[in-house]
Amino acid sequence: MRQIRIHLAVALYLLVAAGLVCAEEARTSLIIAGGGILPTNTAIFDRLIAGAKVGGRTRIGILPTASATTEAALRFAGRLVDRGVPAEQILLIDMIGENAARQAENPAVLEQIRNCTAIVFSGGDQRRITRALLKPDGSASAALEAIRDVAARGGVLLGSSAGAAVFGEAMISVSGLPIDSLDEGMDALDFGLARGSQQPARRGLLVARGLGFFRGGIVDQHFSEYRGRLGRLARAVIEEQIRFGFGVDENTALAVSTDGTVEVLGAGHVTVVDSTGASCRDGPLGCALAGIRLTCLQHGDRFDPKTGLATVHPAKQRIEPGQEEHNGNFLIPDIAGEGAVVHALFSGLANNTSSRQLGITLKHHQAYAHGYRFTFLKSDQTRSFEGIVDGIGSGAVTNVVLSIEPVALSLRPPESALPVDLRDLPQGPVRTVVEAIWFRGIMLADRQDRFRPEAAVTRGELASAIRQTIHLQPARGTGPAIADVDSASSEGEDVALVVAAGLMIAEQGLFRPGHPIARQEAATILVRLAERYRSVELPATPGTLEDGAAISPEYRRAVFAAHRASLLKQDAKGIRPQANLTREEVAEALYRIVGFPW
Repeated sequence: MRQIRIHLAVALYLLVAAGLVCAEEARTSLIIAGGGILPTNTAIFDRLIAGAKVGGRTRIGILPTASATTEAALRFAGRLVDRGVPAEQILLIDMIGENAARQAENPAVLEQIRNCTAIVFSGGDQRRITRALLKPDGSASAALEAIRDVAARGGVLLGSSAGAAVFGEAMISVSGLPIDSLDEGMDALDFGLARGSQQPARRGLLVARGLGFFRGGIVDQHFSEYRGRLGRLARAVIEEQIRFGFGVDENTALAVSTDGTVEVLGAGHVTVVDSTGASCRDGPLGCALAGIRLTCLQHGDRFDPKTGLATVHPAKQRIEPGQEEHNGNFLIPDIAGEGAVVHALFSGLANNTSSRQLGITLKHHQAYAHGYRFTFLKSDQTRSFEGIVDGIGSGAVTNVVLSIEPVALSLRPPESALPVDLRDLPQGPVRTVVEAIWFRGIMLADRQDRFRPEAAVTRGELASAIRQTIHLQPARGTGPAIADVDSASSEGEDVALVVAAGLMIAEQGLFRPGHPIARQEAATILVRLAERYRSVELPATPGTLEDGAAISPEYRRAVFAAHRASLLKQDAKGIRPQANLTREEVAEALYRIVGFPW
């Protein structure tokens, strides 16, 4: 029965897509491509060629206005010819360089445009397009009016790369001189939105007026391929109070129907940024964004900007909780890098048991580094899908919650970054142990930059240290219910992992993370850890301990095993089973478990 429902859903989807069950067929009027359209991208080229057939004729005009040369436009024309479009049905419109604004009022050029059934905006710099097609007062040039007339008469408009950026009512543009080494997402977060006209020396992001073909939101292109695009798009939609931003990957496009709905075409992803309820708090110590919602779609998926609802292709099945392929994720150290956001959304969340994925982006100057931490969270509304569409593996994820917050750190040599209370510690075995454990992030200094080696270790600190020492897989399905830790916090994740692994215990649903831990109880935990880490059972031969009689019966074996393995030492007062374990003693035990050679 389930298979019958699936087949019926697929059939209905195809009928709707073909317009066979609609009173008035919605046609594709806009194709918004992220750039880098490959010759093999049948979906985009076929949609353009089909949309260009109006009234029994085809004439595709290509505007090279965004570029300084006609090379890209001619290359696109060649690919149309390879797809079967006769060369005489393709026209390169002479609007490029310094003559573009004058040509936008040239009657001969206007006649060429009006005779077209499709207009293609090729890539380059989007500001060249708007300078040519918008008058200084922001009103439309005669050429822009003619292009709008092409669409009104049933034609299709395609924009690729810079050509796509101009399609919205608002347009993203770099403020200042764009260079390959500039992370535009970091610049947008650091310096905000530039207001007014382009200023060549100014930092930040300029949101300018677009051509207004697409009313569903603002477009960003090369989304997964160029650095930091999610950060800049998120800030742009929040500050400009535009509900949706559409981040379109290369070799991928949004096909916009006359009813305003969009369909994803091609090989990559479209990331929809929803600013509803989102906030931006800017200040001297960075920009914090919260409450952003993300939906990421692939070929065949649809989205309606009027309702904010995504329709996932019926060939994709929902990934039910507990059926995810991946079990646990790790910090993504460069979330601004190529493909990093897609990895976070799909491998890190959609097809993962984890409910949170963290990523950071950093910029450094000498020994100082600053940046932003991206936190992706599943919500009650998050849904994940995967399947095969047109013979290609495809996924989708909807309603992921994103927050972005500033961070700072030092890139100093570790000797100069030691916690303040370790710098005067004399060289010797104790300093070697503590340095090794601190540098590797197994145990951290507090907010006052103190390691506090003599302080009693808390249960929460021990759980975090264990989690950083050994690789632990998250439990599949529902984890242990622990009432006194925040499951969404870093400490909560550490505690959940350690408890699920059986290395520490939560009694009656309480972990008591702030409580110190007695040495005899810690012995049990450290022995479990050592045996799991080394895959051996530690011998527990009773030895001579000054105060051995004070050990509680349930801990005797563990205390003797820990003592024999030098995980728990006695001093002049004995093993002191009821005393609190110190942070220095934990560091030494973990040092021995790992087996560092120094």
